[in-house]
Amino acid sequence: MPVPTSNYSSLPLPGHNPAPPELLAVPPHSRPLYACTELLLFDEEPRIKLHAVLDPESAPGLDIWRDPVHQLPPPAALSAPATTPPRAGMKLTCPRLPWRIALASAPGGFVYILASPVVDRPVIAMAFEERCTQIRRGCDPEAAWRAEMERKRGIRRVDFLFGSPRFVGLAATPGRPDEWQMIFSA
Repeated sequence: MPVPTSNYSSLPLPGHNPAPPELLAVPPHSRPLYACTELLLFDEEPRIKLHAVLDPESAPGLDIWRDPVHQLPPPAALSAPATTPPRAGMKLTCPRLPWRIALASAPGGFVYILASPVVDRPVIAMAFEERCTQIRRGCDPEAAWRAEMERKRGIRRVDFLFGSPRFVGLAATPGRPDEWQMIFSA
């Protein structure tokens, strides 16, 4: 009986019986079949966990109409990574805001605000008026003066939140590991 030869052809040589599959030579450039399933394991995204300060389930919330200095978490929490494992960058979105916020973790990182046209000017103007009214309702005698100063400063980004100025936290955007949706409430 002839000895099987090692060649790269899938067809047997004339006059030779085909060798059992385990005796066929594997071309040097190919990988074993099980390597494909191992590669899929590496393509999976690691599970990303938000820091407690940003997690809607445990975050205390931050009223962005008020002075944030008195509401901020301790400095240690502010200097911790936003996620575990840490990400090189994050994109923040909000359905109420006509722009995205890109965060980068390079030394002296930058925040980019990508402006787009404002299409709902009457609603934004109403939110602006409401913010000024809230200031005017203050208990101190200077409330009316502060409200007038706010009116002179004009529309601010907080007015785009349409009366929902409490930052609750971030929620993951499905299928986009670096994009997070900002959650606000009244």
